[in-house]
Order: sequence, then structure tokens, then C-alpha cells
Amino acid sequence: MRKVIGTLMAMVVGLVGVVAISAPASARAPDVRINSIKFGVFAADQSLGREWIELINRGPEAVNLRGFTVQNGSGANYGFNGDVMIAGQGGRLWLHAGTGVDTDVSRYWQNGNFVWDDAADQATLRSRQGFVTHTCTYADMGDGRFKRCPVIT
Repeated sequence: MRKVIGTLMAMVVGLVGVVAISAPASARAPDVRINSIKFGVFAADQSLGREWIELINRGPEAVNLRGFTVQNGSGANYGFNGDVMIAGQGGRLWLHAGTGVDTDVSRYWQNGNFVWDDAADQATLRSRQGFVTHTCTYADMGDGRFKRCPVIT
């Protein structure tokens, strides 16, 4: 009886090990990151669409952004609804403040307001499962109101 129980325990431990090792590729963090943010549109150019966040896909395959969200430090949230693909190998997508016509590479908050604070803010990208995949924080240092975001390794 002890031999049977020992054999069963070894099989269970082996099965758990196989399940843990063979997690699907979709369980790993996506390769989509915040690449840059353009904020603080100057008074001479009050076009909301000129304020944006740029996403980049550093992975080899296209990623469907359905269910992903982008949030600013004040809690304003944009959710990608429907199938929104970002190409692999450096594919980019811009999410603009204000209203406009969505395309394959440009999306709009459709909110009629600026999104990013002129002085300082934080952008957070979350996966469809709600996990934070990347954040980018900035403070206006008089450098043209553009922030290139570091890549997380």
C-alpha cells in the first residue's frame, strides 16, 4: 500500500511539474510597451490630437490589444474594445487625446479633453488580465514636452 501511495504521489508531483513548465506562451508578459508620450500641447496649437501616447510591440508577433487599458495618473482610462492589432517587430500605435477617426495605427480617447498633465503624470498600460505591463512617469523639465519611456527588461 505504501508503494502504491508513493507511486501516486510521484505521479502527481510529476504532473504538476509538467503543467508548471509548459505554461502557454500567452501567460508571459506581452511585448507591448509604452514607447513615448507627447504632452502639454502649446497654446498656439490647441489640437487635442497632438497630445498622444505611443505604444510599441517589441515582440516577433502581432498582439491583439482587445481588453488592454491605458490610464493616466488621475485615473482617466482608455480601454481597447474590439480587435485592435499592433504589428510585431517594432509595430507602433498612437493613442491620441480628443476625438477623431480610429485607424489601424491611431486611436482616439473620444473624450474632448486633454489627457496628460503638463507638469507631471504617469501612464500605465495593463493587459487584458489587468496586469501592469509597463508604466512611464514624467515631469516637465522644459525639454519640449516629450518623454521617451525606458524599456523594462
